[in-house]
Amino acid sequence: MKLNFVVKVHFVIFISFLFPAISISQNIYNGFLKEFYLDRQPSAKAIEMGRGLVAYPEYEFSSWYNPATIGLSEPVTVNCSYLSPDYSIDGKEYFLDYNASFNSRRYGAIGFSLNSMELKIINIIPEDPRISWRYKLYNLNYAYQPVKDFYAGINFDILSIDYYESYGYNKTYSQNLYPVDIGVLKIFRVPETNHIVHKITVGSSLYNVTNVKFNDLSNNKTEPLPVILRFGASYNFQYFLTGKPQEEKIINFLGYLEYENLLNSGLFTTYKAGSEIELIDLVSFRLGYFSRKLYEQSGKYSSSEQHQITYGVGLKIPISKLSEGFVPLKVQIEYSPIPQPSFEYYDSMYDLNTFSLSIRWEKPFVNF
Repeated sequence: MKLNFVVKVHFVIFISFLFPAISISQNIYNGFLKEFYLDRQPSAKAIEMGRGLVAYPEYEFSSWYNPATIGLSEPVTVNCSYLSPDYSIDGKEYFLDYNASFNSRRYGAIGFSLNSMELKIINIIPEDPRISWRYKLYNLNYAYQPVKDFYAGINFDILSIDYYESYGYNKTYSQNLYPVDIGVLKIFRVPETNHIVHKITVGSSLYNVTNVKFNDLSNNKTEPLPVILRFGASYNFQYFLTGKPQEEKIINFLGYLEYENLLNSGLFTTYKAGSEIELIDLVSFRLGYFSRKLYEQSGKYSSSEQHQITYGVGLKIPISKLSEGFVPLKVQIEYSPIPQPSFEYYDSMYDLNTFSLSIRWEKPFVNF
């Protein structure tokens, strides 16, 4: 009874954050930084599973998907990812992410991350881009577990935007924005047997709860950033050869669903679904699908929907097992080789190749 009451209190607090965003939803989002916030992902695992991780029962680039999931991280975790060429005609654009987190369990988890992206719009001469955008998102992420299996998290962001334009003249300017994001996560555990573990995870996040806007000096107008609301749920089934779950996991299956909506736009509503199967705690195969509402045009193409089947593979290197616990380290490598989605702004886009690397230290250096 006490647990249910505490969970309800935190849920009410989370919902209360929605009202500022809802009340100012008349500031319509028109797609500004869509390629940064909506189209690209720092996690290859997320791309493989239909671009959704808001209710994933493990820590995976928490600050980007749900600030609360950093509470599931190992004592020390370092993540990095690389996506290229992104929106590219000449193959030089990129998306990079670096992330480090520390989890004390008792006092919560804290993480630091940097997401960076370069976007060029090239006209006539590929060596001389007429418009160039560079985005860097610096993030401080904190999450706490007030009661068992319930996590609440928050992001404090600094979004640095550099803009360059040359049409016979040079125009350069920079601007910093300060969004805030929040999220919650709840895990429901089903009674275990000697061989089988079940759990259901539900999660929700709200990005840019403060409804930050960009002052576009080139056009003398204001562009709101997207206010992104996500709800998701996942089901996890694990089968162990014996009654020693930490040592002999044979099958790990996950099914996933997510709904994403922009509170300050009638467009870009997205439905996501994905699945993952991991064998002998070593190799993973993933398959996903997403569908997004669009009413946009691009060159000779137009579409009211963007959709895609996604897929990829992952590999774990269990250094802890190989060293018999002497080095409590686990390394995960993810790779997703998929083409551009069914509809994009620009023609002649390269395929997307995303690499993610995660290094996880499984034991705390200091007990606190």
